Amino acid sequence: MSAPARTLDTLTRVTPLGLRFWDAVLETMIGDGLTVTAYPEGQGGRRVPAFTTPGGVYAFAGLPGLHAAETGAGDDAYWTYWAGPPRTRRFVVEVSDPAGRYQPFSLTADLPHRGVYTWDCAAVASPLASPVAPGPPAVPLFSAPARPVPAGMAVVRAELWDSFAGAAAAWAVLEVAAPGQPPAQGIADARGRVAVLFPYPEPAMPSAAPGSPPGGAAVPLARQRWAVALRAAYARRPPSSAPDLCATLGQRAAFLWANTTLSRPLNEAQLLFGQELVVRTEDSATRARLPTLYVTAAASPP
Repeated sequence: MSAPARTLDTLTRVTPLGLRFWDAVLETMIGDGLTVTAYPEGQGGRRVPAFTTPGGVYAFAGLPGLHAAETGAGDDAYWTYWAGPPRTRRFVVEVSDPAGRYQPFSLTADLPHRGVYTWDCAAVASPLASPVAPGPPAVPLFSAPARPVPAGMAVVRAELWDSFAGAAAAWAVLEVAAPGQPPAQGIADARGRVAVLFPYPEPAMPSAAPGSPPGGAAVPLARQRWAVALRAAYARRPPSSAPDLCATLGQRAAFLWANTTLSRPLNEAQLLFGQELVVRTEDSATRARLPTLYVTAAASPP
């Protein structure tokens, strides 16, 4: 008869950070295909890549300066000890998509972080509604301009141009509100190009004239059109390959312009079924549409 087994030692490992990512267009978590790295703030040369778990969480191990935290017990007493400064350490997390579906961005987190990271930009006063993933905590992803448009989805495109700076409105935010839907958002790239994807609104139902029988002639789907509201947020910032997500969404409300003399604000556009809506500014002298859409920061004079 063998002797009972004895536990000589117990080794525990704590994952200092785990993140989920949410695609509001497909309404699903994105658990693979992204490049996610983390490094101590101010030390970009010490990047560590994330690994993905079977549950679709991007997790980290071996982060610089967190050896003691990663070898702790991970129980309540452990988290009480590590809760908040001076024991936590601030890290920058950068996210990109080699497939070109999503815009790159960064965020900051104090590590170690208990549980899946809860993305919260509530401290940033944003004029636009920030997307929130339902269910488990997740960080939102924003479509890149070249992302293929899924079947049954509408898209609004623009090349945002800062008319006062004479440069692309890099990382500006464009919001589109279609009838009966929550607002959808897009973030421009470094060249000001932005795509906002969302489901088509419900088709308009025929209305009967007073005294006539109900059920007038239905409008064919190919001729359906909707007025969509447009808003923007923008503040010119230094160039960045991975702008901070909270700072991007926290930009102040900006003006979109229908003409180059900046005398007519552009707050609405017509979306046609089956057609991309490209929003542009009109040259006030020639009445020709420019390839760009003028946007000015709220602090800029109209």
